[in-house]
Amino acid sequence: MTLLQMLGVTIVGFVIGVGLVIPAIWTVSALAVVGPVSALETPDLDLVLRRSSLLTRGNRLRILALVLLVVFLTLVFGVLLIVAQEALRPFAGDGVVVLVASMGSSLAALLAATTTAALYFELQRIVGHSSPDVLVAAAEAMAS
Repeated sequence: MTLLQMLGVTIVGFVIGVGLVIPAIWTVSALAVVGPVSALETPDLDLVLRRSSLLTRGNRLRILALVLLVVFLTLVFGVLLIVAQEALRPFAGDGVVVLVASMGSSLAALLAATTTAALYFELQRIVGHSSPDVLVAAAEAMAS
């Protein structure tokens, strides 16, 4: 393969990668509060998606930063947990190591759920829409 061919493959790979990553990032930010919306407002999937999009509009970069922060903290916590597990392994049985891993996974899930709930209520406060009537009206406005 010549240098020009390798450069072409690299450029095509970069364009395809960016073309897939940017929409995925936008989608993660737009749908960041789907869980709380479906649990607290409406079970209708179409309305849930529209409501999450409405709540996150104008705040998606900040939401992305928050998601990245939570992911980073979870990774750091995971590394610390692995170090703790390996330190405990010689002194405790495998059951203790499994227990520590389970507790770590539970704490990571708790961090994600708490962050999502806090984000939902903060977005509601910022956007100022909280009643189901506003939800239906917003969905109808977006549909037309």
